Formats: sequence, structure tokens, C-alpha cells
Amino acid sequence: MIDAGEAKIISDLLAALASAIRKNCEGKRVAVPFSGGVDSSLVAFLLKPFASEVRLYVVGAGKSAPDVEAARGAAELIGIPLKEIIVSEKEVTNAAKEVEIIIKSAGGVPTILQISYELPLYFAAKAAAADSYKFLATGQGADELFGGYARYSTIAPEEFAKSSREDALKLKECGIKVDQAMAAKFGASLFCPFLEEEFFRLALEIPAAMKIKDGIRNLNECDNCLLGKNAGKLKSHSVQKYILRLAAASLGLPESIAQRKKKAAQYGSGIMKVLEKVEFGNRD
Repeated sequence: MIDAGEAKIISDLLAALASAIRKNCEGKRVAVPFSGGVDSSLVAFLLKPFASEVRLYVVGAGKSAPDVEAARGAAELIGIPLKEIIVSEKEVTNAAKEVEIIIKSAGGVPTILQISYELPLYFAAKAAAADSYKFLATGQGADELFGGYARYSTIAPEEFAKSSREDALKLKECGIKVDQAMAAKFGASLFCPFLEEEFFRLALEIPAAMKIKDGIRNLNECDNCLLGKNAGKLKSHSVQKYILRLAAASLGLPESIAQRKKKAAQYGSGIMKVLEKVEFGNRD
């Protein structure tokens, strides 16, 4: 059962998110780089009433890449068309060189981690542009704002709150410029509803305990997570992006989407594995 405090936060977050999406996307054809996770699914789901057309794009180095399989199922569940972009080793290697240049042009540092992270967006933006989409909406920012990264669950709540805030502000002020440059490469604009002012402000104010919920494995255990017999058994487990997952579930998004665990884009797409195989990071 969602308590009154959680219900108020969820209501405010969803209202701010829907408002930002309506303001920026109403009547537009919108492409969504998609992984099948809670962030991109929530954005895509809220786009449906406002955009004139929505299409999802998932990138994978093979049809069995985790993101491709997850996106396939999620797209069917939320009823939005999906385009699968399956890339070869050669395509990844060639694109990585272009992405490296784009990152530098945007003031970023093109490490192999950064390149591998940006490549799915590069391929999605390229495919969307070929389909005449000039507007991309992403779930960027949710991990920083709601504690999606694994490292957040290993530190104290006070430290998490500080680190999360710093990461979110850094992304909003600087980091997002690389993503914007990636979209601009193909003549598209990038919209990140989680980074819009009202939503961003609300998210920063949410207590750390509502972002990473300790003592439960999934949302279905919320009612019993504080009961004596379960407290010790479940103590070492936590749900990251807890309040955002509750928000998604409250809209009616299926459990398989609301509870899907975070898998970074470079790993979910399989692209990091390709770059490691060709030893892209070991060039002279």
C-alpha cells in the first residue's frame, strides 16, 4: 500500500513530467531511444496522449542483446511501434570513431566507457533521422535523480543524497551537451523531460529513503518489508529508483517494466563487449 506521503510525491512528479512533455512535445512526431526499462518506458507512455506520433528505437549488437529483448516485450505491452537497430562489429567500430569526435566537440572526454555509452544514442538518432524524425525524447537523468546507479546503493544515505545531487546537476549543466551533440549530428533536437526545471526541482527534494528503498527485493514486498519476520531476511536487499518505479506502476505500466533492473546502455546493447573484442580502447 502506498502511503499518503508517497502518493503526494508520485502525484506531483507525474504532473510535472506530463506537463513538461505536453509543453515540449504536443503535436510533434517524437522518436524515443528505448531500452524497455522504467525510464524510457515512462517517457514513451506519457508521450502517447500528446505527440502526433511516437516511435521507439532500440539498439543492439545482436537480436538477443538484453535491451533488444526487453524493448521488444515492453513496446508490445505499452502499444507503441518499435524499430530494432541491429549493428555489426564493423558498424560499431566505424561509428565509435565518429562518436569520439562528437564527444570531443562537445567538451567531453572520449573514454571507451563514454564512447560505448553514447553509441546506442548515436545509432538510434541516425535511424530516427532516416525515418524523418527531428525530435528525440530520452529518459536521461532518472538514474542520477533517483539513485539508479549501483554505486549509490553501497554508500550511506547522506552520502548518496549528496553524490546524487552533484551528479544530476553536473549532467544538467554539462554532461547533457554530449547527448545533444549526438542528436544534432543527425539534425535532431534532444528533449530530456527528467531534466526539465519543475520536475528536476521536485526530484532533488525527495528524501533519499524514497529513492533507494532498503529491505525489499521488489515493489510487491513493500507492504511486508517492515514486518519482523521479513526485516532480517530482506535487510541486504534494496530497490533503486523506488519512488519512480511506484509512479510507473501507479500509471498502469506492467510489473515487468516498472521493476526491470538497471542495465547500463553500453552493456544492455552489447556494444561494450564489441569494443572490448576489437580492443578499441587500446589503439595507438
